[in-house]
Amino acid sequence: MSENLFLLTGCEGFIGKNLVNHFKSNGISYLAPKFKELDISNELHLSNYIKNKKITHCIHSATTLRNGTEYPDNVLENNLRMFFNLDAVLPESVKLINFGSGSEYNRSNWNPKMKEDYFGKHIPSDSHSYAKYLISKFISKANTKRKMITFRIFGIYGEGEDYRFKFISNLIAKVICDINPVINQNSFYDYIDVRDFCDLCIQLILKDDTYSFDSINVCSGNLISLEWVARKVIELSKNNKITFSINSTKLGREYSGCNERMRGILGDDFRLTNPEETLQRLINFYKDNINTIDKQTLIDDPYMKYAKKIMK
Repeated sequence: MSENLFLLTGCEGFIGKNLVNHFKSNGISYLAPKFKELDISNELHLSNYIKNKKITHCIHSATTLRNGTEYPDNVLENNLRMFFNLDAVLPESVKLINFGSGSEYNRSNWNPKMKEDYFGKHIPSDSHSYAKYLISKFISKANTKRKMITFRIFGIYGEGEDYRFKFISNLIAKVICDINPVINQNSFYDYIDVRDFCDLCIQLILKDDTYSFDSINVCSGNLISLEWVARKVIELSKNNKITFSINSTKLGREYSGCNERMRGILGDDFRLTNPEETLQRLINFYKDNINTIDKQTLIDDPYMKYAKKIMK
């Protein structure tokens, strides 16, 4: 793998940080410039940065930062500008891997186990998802020598996510801080451990068969309910003082992808961590870092406000 050099954008984000850890653990050569070192929305900065660097793969994980749960007004332009700068500036020999999202299928039109060919049936209504959609659409239609692909992400969790606004880490943080969690609405999600995601991504990137497709759902293919997560976290944390409740008796829309395409490429190399093992690891992580948790924010619960908003 020494002949490969990966350029990673968005190394300061949740997935980016975990990819850096994966690179380090597996002896993979990489470049992971922080935003203060490289603003990829600036074409000149990007051109100067990559000059004389023998990059073989670019993993585009960067996205416009949210303020809490809201994206700024320029999210559409900024996300498009970052991607198209990369495509314009990187040599055509560089393989470009774009991280997409199940939100490209449009939340109100989600179906169970969505396949890659469901993409394009509906247009996302929010600007962030629409930018993701347009980038994936370009990749699917591009007539270029460059090998490009979208890895579409559904539910993902692990160390480093924002516990204030991400369900699983938010719930774990509340339980270890002796706050009874409230679920706005139970639903089934296709969750994947971020460490598994990173491993699967690199395996896919290094296989030639991957680039015969324009997109691949990188997901577990397994469903877990939010209610199951709450029960399991309370059980594994051994906090008998905690109970949880659910506001709505109605089951929410399922968020899941079909991973047959990925499994077909990886074959016996496709392996996943048991969700209980990941949850236990996360519980231990937050217990070890409990002093970094803002308990008052958990009490004020901006995540619940967000959950009620997207339920409408």
